[in-house]
Order: sequence, then structure tokens, then C-alpha cells
Amino acid sequence: GGFKKVTVNGNVENVSRYTKESVKNAVKEYQNLIKSGESIAVLNMDNFELPVSDTFAKITNLEVSDNNKVKATMVLTDTPNGNAVYSMLKNYGQERLTLKADGTCNGSNLNNIVNIRLTTK
Repeated sequence: GGFKKVTVNGNVENVSRYTKESVKNAVKEYQNLIKSGESIAVLNMDNFELPVSDTFAKITNLEVSDNNKVKATMVLTDTPNGNAVYSMLKNYGQERLTLKADGTCNGSNLNNIVNIRLTTK
């Protein structure tokens, strides 16, 4: 499917427990996926697979803000999951939803980010 003209912005809530430097490095590495067009997002990962048919969005920007929060910007995909998220946004509002990162870590260091998930609060 294509992309909807719906952009979602939010802070990634579960990265604050990692060191600032490792989060910055992981975000910088993820920006390469954005540049190459591989920054798709799925609601649930299965063994680090990102099936294109299960996408709900494409991440268009990921950055660390001044207060060390990671902010994500995404465009919803015209897929069943993208349409479901669009309905959730319309019915519940963005304030009831939160973003979380999937990736790998080593203790207090975040090694990389492979997916940005959307969940309800």
C-alpha cells in the first residue's frame, strides 16, 4: 500500500533507562534506515522480522531532543494496520497512545533500534 497523509509525532517512552550517549548512537544509526527507506514500523515484531504486510507506518524522522527525549515522526501506511491505527487516533486521540522502541541492549546501553511500536497508555 501507499502512505496516508497522516503524520504522527510522539516521544519514544522506553529509552530513558539507557545512557544518553548510547541512545544518541542508536538514533544516529537508525537515521541510516530512514535515509535508505527501510524505516518501516510494525505493531508487533516476531523474532526481529518486520513483515511489510504488517506495517502501520514509515518512520520519517527520529531525533534526540534537548531534554534527551527521543521524538519520532511517522506517516501512516495504507495497510490494514495503518488503517487500524488511523481509526484509533480518530477515536481515542493521540494523547492515549504512546511510542516504544524495539531493539537490542547491553545493560544500560542501547545498542540499536529496529522498530518503533505504537501502544495504548
